[in-house]
Amino acid sequence: GHPAGHRFAPRGWHAPQIETLPEVVIERRHEWKERHFIRRSETYAMFNRHIVQTYGNGIRAWRKGLDPNSTFACTRGNLQQYCRKLNMEFDSAILWNILDRDGDGILRMEEVVPQAGAALARFWKWARDNWGTCKAGWAPIMQASRPPT
Repeated sequence: GHPAGHRFAPRGWHAPQIETLPEVVIERRHEWKERHFIRRSETYAMFNRHIVQTYGNGIRAWRKGLDPNSTFACTRGNLQQYCRKLNMEFDSAILWNILDRDGDGILRMEEVVPQAGAALARFWKWARDNWGTCKAGWAPIMQASRPPT
C-alpha cells in the first residue's frame, strides 16, 4: 500500500466500498464457515465425551438421560432441558442441528447413537424372526449361555 498522504492511498470514504468487494465478502464467508465448522465439531465432541463419561455408552445415555420415559423420541425442548439441567457448556441449538439429521423435529436413538442403534435394531429383528418377540427370546438365550452342569 501507499502511505496515508499519497494520492493513491485508501481514503476513509472508500471503506464501505472495500467491504463489499467480492474478495472481501468471500474471505469473510470462508472465515465464518470455518469458525462454524470448528464450533460444531467441538460441540459434538463435548456431547460425546459427556455421554461416555456419564453413562458409559450411547444406548444407556438414550434410555436414562434423553428418553427416560421410553417414548422413543426426544424433542428439541427435551434436549434443551437436558442440557440446561446438567449445565452443559455448549450451545444446545447447535447440538440439535447436528443430531436431527433428517430435520423432522424429533430425535430418535438412531440419530443420537447410529451404530449402537443399528446393532440394537439387528438384534430386535433377529429375536423377532426366531421367537416372535424379544421377550420370548430371552429365556432360550439365557439358557444357552449357562455353563453345562
